[in-house]
Amino acid sequence: MLIKEKESHIGVDIKKESLSSYHSTRNRLQEFIQKRYRVSDLAFSQLTESFIYEFRQYYLGVCGFQESSFFAVASHLKTVCRLAYREGIADTFLFDKAHIERGDKKTPKALDREALEKLKALRFDDLEEEMETARDVFLFACYTGAAYCDLMELSKKHLVHDDAGSLWLKFNRQKTGVLCRVKLLPEAIQLIEKMHTDERETLLPFIKYPTYQSCLKALRLRAGIAFPFTTHTARHTFATLITLEQGVPIETVSKMLGHTNVSMTERYAKVTPQKLFEEFARLLSFTEDLQLVI
Repeated sequence: MLIKEKESHIGVDIKKESLSSYHSTRNRLQEFIQKRYRVSDLAFSQLTESFIYEFRQYYLGVCGFQESSFFAVASHLKTVCRLAYREGIADTFLFDKAHIERGDKKTPKALDREALEKLKALRFDDLEEEMETARDVFLFACYTGAAYCDLMELSKKHLVHDDAGSLWLKFNRQKTGVLCRVKLLPEAIQLIEKMHTDERETLLPFIKYPTYQSCLKALRLRAGIAFPFTTHTARHTFATLITLEQGVPIETVSKMLGHTNVSMTERYAKVTPQKLFEEFARLLSFTEDLQLVI
């Protein structure tokens, strides 16, 4: 209904390219309804105010999108509900009072070496198993660049040995379907071994997205890390601290992250002051024996 109305506005107050965002929102809603409610569709009378927040958890946690992206999706959903109320299809204006955070569109931060070491140094008692699991899953994401939704689906079949005997992680991203190949660092292998159990097929223990986010907030305070971080911070940490700062070309980082183009990776892998100093020192080392001939 909404999409048909928007199609009539193409060239007036909406671009043809913008219509794809409405199609995307509809597709994500259909996926969520089928997985959450086991039906193909829901009537407006069946929706409750909690629906939009449950959809948010699915969109961020399972689909792996960011808060700023969901703000636009929520706007689409509210527009549908407004139109349904106007046309008499819905008795109430659903989600009118629902507050959705706009999200931060600024370039997300990555953890620096000091912050990462603080997380690694944390110790837990026997009653803090969930907290320790959240920390270990986050660290594994830092060393592999995998998003939360992909982490929860990884299994032994995604582990591959190359001809040299090195262990690789090979999987298709749920968000884009792009193939990711990541050579596992010793730290990542140690985490797999630590969390391994024969009682499940997945590599990592399952942790619900809201629980994971809550644990990360508590871990930040406990470790004394200054800035807030989320599940997605791990991907940025992998791109910046673990790979780019160690001399891995950005094109390679892009492939490991499963990005469809390098421009997306440039938002993840920022040139830090340390990397800038190292590159400048390398330039000076290269030019110190050169002589200018006039």
